[in-house]
Amino acid sequence: WANSFLGSLDNIKLYRRKLQQRVEIHSRNGKLDLPDGLKASLALKKPLILLDYDGTLVPIHERPGDAVLPAATRKMLSSVLEEHKVEIVVVSGRQRKFLSEQLKDLGVSLAAEHGAMYLEKGATRWESLVHSDKQSWFPLARKIMQDYALRVPGSFVEEKEFALSWHYRQSPNEFANYQAKKLHEELELGLANLPVAILGGKKVIEARAVEANKGTFARWYVDDVVQENEKRVVVAIGDDQTDEDMFNSVPPGSVTVKIGKGPTEAQYCLASQSELMGFLRSLSESAPS
Repeated sequence: WANSFLGSLDNIKLYRRKLQQRVEIHSRNGKLDLPDGLKASLALKKPLILLDYDGTLVPIHERPGDAVLPAATRKMLSSVLEEHKVEIVVVSGRQRKFLSEQLKDLGVSLAAEHGAMYLEKGATRWESLVHSDKQSWFPLARKIMQDYALRVPGSFVEEKEFALSWHYRQSPNEFANYQAKKLHEELELGLANLPVAILGGKKVIEARAVEANKGTFARWYVDDVVQENEKRVVVAIGDDQTDEDMFNSVPPGSVTVKIGKGPTEAQYCLASQSELMGFLRSLSESAPS
């Protein structure tokens, strides 16, 4: 009991420390006022932005299929990209078909399913970054999740190429939260020692190939794709636990930004998703020509 109590105190201290260490970016006269430290990071190099989709580029929706890119956001994003000061890679848990449909012709690179698949800007062929055997865990994970989908009203299973997601945003809150915890534990036990990671997100439990990780993708992209003579300052932006993997994996000197409240490893935070486009505009204006 004493050890458990002391562990809880340590968690509270860590939570408070993470809240205190970040710098909030505020709006002034309708524009986002970038902190001096952030301006200094952008003074010499143009930004390479690793950008989440749900909850970051677009608001969270009750039904995943409703989270289409708004026309106004598309227009503003296109305007920022036309200045050729920023490079954007959208790194999302979404499937490649959805990302292609939403972001086509915008001149951004895409990483689908948390980095399992990659499409370079201007290319037409996706590259798989997963090399493990999906069939060693996929069928069992599907069966377990389908059982929970039958058990919990309003929940459903989304099947991707390298992941399975159990969504419960529209389910009875208390009951679904309890079942989500049980599902997480059952998946971890049943799929132990297999090349799969089990994660919990915002009203979703996901089983995905072990290589499908935003942090792993960020390291690969910066080390292997970005040319030495095109080195930029990396700016990672996201809103949930999967984005913390990016924050912890970008090179020293990078800029990390969390959307919304809560503890984070990010250096900076924006109060809400609605401030993102203003922030991207400010980044572009602060970058060297």
